[in-house]
Amino acid sequence: MKQIILLLLLGFASSLFAQQIVSVKDNGKAPYTYAGETLSMRSLGTVLESNPDAFDLYRKAKGTSVTANILAGAGGFLLGYQIGNALSDNGREFNVLPFGVGVALAGTGIAIGGGANKRVSQAVELYNRDYPPAETGAGAMLNLGAAKDGVGLVLTF
Repeated sequence: MKQIILLLLLGFASSLFAQQIVSVKDNGKAPYTYAGETLSMRSLGTVLESNPDAFDLYRKAKGTSVTANILAGAGGFLLGYQIGNALSDNGREFNVLPFGVGVALAGTGIAIGGGANKRVSQAVELYNRDYPPAETGAGAMLNLGAAKDGVGLVLTF
């Protein structure tokens, strides 16, 4: 009987700490955490695989992100090449056409990348709908500690 009650308490305590993906606003490298771990985009996809709708949005965002990176990279190259020619003493003149094309490509890539980031945020929100927010502070805690008969599991509210 004690074992059944202990198993029920363990199941109850583990359900209190359901895992959500949390967005971290001030982290420049990886904006999502899961179970205290910072997620890369690849590991975020692994976590989202359990929710088919969220994973579908993530895949679309990843494909869009690749396109955005290619456009922004090509635009940055054209911008940098023209600025480098203008600043150097190699005798080449500043050419407005490649510079303008570079600005257009970089701007388009940045705009598309913003849309991809928004889609990833939507995928995370969709995933998090299945999990209630984790309570902080006043939740129940299960610890290994001293009990009246020695060492045991202590459930603290």
